[in-house]
Amino acid sequence: MLDFYHQLYSQMPPSRQFLEIGGGPTIYQLISASFCANDIVFSEYLEANRQEVLRWIQNQPNAFNWDSYFEYVLKLNGNSAPESLEQLKKQLRSKIRQIIYCDILQDAPLAPHTESDFDIISVSFCIEAVATEKKSFISALRNISSLLKSNGTLVMTLLKNTSIYQIGSLHFECFHVDENYLTQLLENIGYSNVCIQIFEEMDFDFGSPGIIALHAKKAN
Repeated sequence: MLDFYHQLYSQMPPSRQFLEIGGGPTIYQLISASFCANDIVFSEYLEANRQEVLRWIQNQPNAFNWDSYFEYVLKLNGNSAPESLEQLKKQLRSKIRQIIYCDILQDAPLAPHTESDFDIISVSFCIEAVATEKKSFISALRNISSLLKSNGTLVMTLLKNTSIYQIGSLHFECFHVDENYLTQLLENIGYSNVCIQIFEEMDFDFGSPGIIALHAKKAN
């Protein structure tokens, strides 16, 4: 996944306004984004997840250690000097300017915040886990898209062909999607240049046959 993000964001011009939707307690998906994003708004439904990200930003001793992810991105970027690790972490911390609540099932997902017209919106393993049936999935995707400016880029990662996913001993419902369904749906609601990659090998076992990673351009 880090390769996907790095390849995508390294080709984008700087000074982008960036929104992370449903980021959970993780920041790995934003490491390469920090090279092209001017400001990152991190949004997440669960307070516990928002607090975990805040702990990392504040460099608290009990925050999760993401150093191995940063080191991997540095290698992708052709720089593995020890001092570069701290510089890259500092860069991402400085770019995340807000951590806010979001609910993608609402017409205004960031309410009471009113920001919109983002250049890039990233949705990481969120929409298929929250909107677990067709109608709500399409509605959630439209709600997210309302925050993206024309010609903006939507970036998504989703579990492929998965109705139930597993975290530890817990099982959760998931909306079953594949790359063909997503391509058609995105084109139907006004996206073009839909580019999809499939990853069948995963670092974590969610009980899924693979991951769909995509980016698409919102029409004027």
